[in-house]
Amino acid sequence: MIRDLSEYGLLLETAVGLALGERLYVELPEAGIRAAVVVWSRGNLFGCEFQVPLTKKIVSATLLRAPSERSIDGVADLSPPDGLLESGDPYETETDNSALLVLIISLVVLLLATLLFLSALLASVR
Repeated sequence: MIRDLSEYGLLLETAVGLALGERLYVELPEAGIRAAVVVWSRGNLFGCEFQVPLTKKIVSATLLRAPSERSIDGVADLSPPDGLLESGDPYETETDNSALLVLIISLVVLLLATLLFLSALLASVR
């Protein structure tokens, strides 16, 4: 099961023992069959780097087609497919929108405080 996907690689969870440097082939809905090399492992998790990076468009389209848990089923057989001749970061994180939300809320509170101050100032002038 693919747990994460970026332009440069993927995070793969499998019970199959993979070795560092091992080449595997995955089939992605928008990219077809792609070669990747295992660059790190921890337990059943394997960080794999694509031989040829994906485009942002392919990553987005593939993630949109993934089930709600953001995992991608359908990892292809780990052996090279017949007729396939194929001669930077798998840890890319998603954008965190919480900081933007905090900024917007802070600006709204600041605007309200300014309006209250101006209202009190105008009331004292009258």
